[in-house]
Amino acid sequence: AASSKPAAHSASSSHAASSKPAAHSASVSSGSSHTAETTDAKINAYVRRLRNLQKRSSKKLYQTASSAYSEYMEHPVEERNLALKVSIVLGKTMELTKLQSECDKEFKEIVTELRHYLRENGYDQSIADAAEKEYKEEKDAMIKELTNVTYSQVTGKGEGGKWLEEHADMGQ
Repeated sequence: AASSKPAAHSASSSHAASSKPAAHSASVSSGSSHTAETTDAKINAYVRRLRNLQKRSSKKLYQTASSAYSEYMEHPVEERNLALKVSIVLGKTMELTKLQSECDKEFKEIVTELRHYLRENGYDQSIADAAEKEYKEEKDAMIKELTNVTYSQVTGKGEGGKWLEEHADMGQ
């Protein structure tokens, strides 16, 4: 069920300034998960939409995980075990799958619009390529992180719950 968690992205790019749009090139800033501002306001608007999607989706995901943790902690200590964790996570599968589908769909819509704009205005596609690459990488990393928290750190002693609460409050 952990693999059904959505993750969002942030496009990483920089945009070289030039007097002709056709001469613009978008290049990826390696190792960075933040998008540099470009000289094109419309591209910057797409970047902001992608950042907002990332924030909203992450917040919903961590809130769902936090809800699962709270449900786990409501059980007496003697009932808290791996089987209970798995049962609760499986109970959240539909909600998590829906979150992932919504995030994937919105991401695809934004990137499709961005690609169209880039093509129509003579830009290369590297900004959109970087966004797609980072989306996949961050999604995979988030799934791994939450799986680890769910099955390793959430021991019933509060460490996992504190971690989830901190992440669920992000972006507020």
